Parts: sequence; structure tokens; C-alpha cells
Amino acid sequence: MENTFDQNKYKGLMNFFHTILKIFVIVLYIVLGMMTVGFIVVLFIPRGLLDVDLAVLSGFNERFTNFMEEMDPNYFVGTINVKRSLLAILFRGILNIGFLQFLMINLKTLIKNVKDHQIFEKDNATILKVLGFGFLIASFVLPIFRNVSLRVVTNMLGVFENTTRLFAIQWTHVFMGLVILILAYVFSYGSYLQEEHDLTV
Repeated sequence: MENTFDQNKYKGLMNFFHTILKIFVIVLYIVLGMMTVGFIVVLFIPRGLLDVDLAVLSGFNERFTNFMEEMDPNYFVGTINVKRSLLAILFRGILNIGFLQFLMINLKTLIKNVKDHQIFEKDNATILKVLGFGFLIASFVLPIFRNVSLRVVTNMLGVFENTTRLFAIQWTHVFMGLVILILAYVFSYGSYLQEEHDLTV
């Protein structure tokens, strides 16, 4: 059976993915910039301007009826300051978007290399190794900041004080990191074989 390869389809797909990733990178830069500006603005806003009257939260009774029934009705009295919570949430968002941007930039570079027929190259193996180790590091780092931001918010509200907060590694990130590292070493071996082939020709 004749083995054929549709080069036009291949080039079309690579161009499509590269374009989509370029758009994603631009959008993520905009989002990351907005969140960073928001973090800086909140950081320099006087604490007194971010006091919130708890009576406002009582208006959520209709949407969170079951949740509200378990709480003391007298809880929604007084004011709380949301500055630390906003900073924690924005910082966590910056980390998550930053990690996503890190993935998109490396994937875009990888797709560009493949599009230019540079497949089993050392650069591609390096990119995959960076992605793999990035996932492994993120599996530990992101949960830490998730727990910190959750602790700040719950401490602000003064609820769930008895809730045990457990550190949980993101095992999906660990799995992705290991799979990508395996691919990286496959690409490294492919690069080595390509160099050996080029030297013998």
C-alpha cells in the first residue's frame, strides 16, 4: 500500500495552530498587564477606601440560601477590609496567567520550529524539557499560593475557622510534566540520530 503524506494539510494545520497560539499570547499579555496594573493600584489604595459593609452580603440570600441558613444571621453586621484579599486573589491570578503564558510562548516556539521543518532539533528538546520541568514546579508552587489566597480570604470573612486546609499537589501537572519530559528525551535521541545521519551522508 502506497504511503502518502499530505504536505499542504500539514502546513495548513501548523500555520493554523501557530496563528491561534500567537493570538492567545497577545490576549494573555493584555490580561496579565491588566491584572498587574490592578494589583499595583490596589496595593497603593488606602486601606480605608476598601472597607465593605457586611450588610451588602446579606443580599445574596436568594442565591445561596442553603449556605446562608447554616450561618449566624447576626454575622452580617459591621465592616471588613478587603484589601489583603484582593491582593491575594490578584497575585494568584497573575501566577496562574503567567504560567499559562509560559506554556503558550513555548508551544508557539515549538510549533514554529516544526512548521519550518525543524523537528528533531536540540532546541525543540530543550523547549520540551523546560515545559516538563515547568509543569513539575507548578504542581507544587501553584497549590501553595492557592492555599495562601484561600486562607487570606477566609480569615477576612472570619468563617470556616475550623476547616482543615490541606496542601494538595496537582497530580495532573505532575503527570503532564513527566509525559512531556519523556517526549523531550525522545526528541533528544531523535536529534542525536539526525546528527549521526547527517555526518554519515
